[in-house]
Amino acid sequence: MFTLKDLKPNDWCVQADGDVMRTVRLNGLLVLVGKGQYCDLNGFHDDLTYQDIPRLSIDRVYRPRAFHQLLRTDYKDGELMFERKDS
Repeated sequence: MFTLKDLKPNDWCVQADGDVMRTVRLNGLLVLVGKGQYCDLNGFHDDLTYQDIPRLSIDRVYRPRAFHQLLRTDYKDGELMFERKDS
């Protein structure tokens, strides 16, 4: 089972509301960064659900395997690491 601890820098996370965020390591902390927004991982449970706000839960995680997959337009070309089955 893929958990919060399995996230790595540059993973693309698709939230339940459709927002796409990338994981970035900053000052030793892994955070999610999107278009004009960011979110630390403190509010997430180990199963990638977000406390009390279901739309922020992570439903899919893609891991880039090539440089072009670091671009928001090509993230789906990366390896699908996690997909929530109950969403």
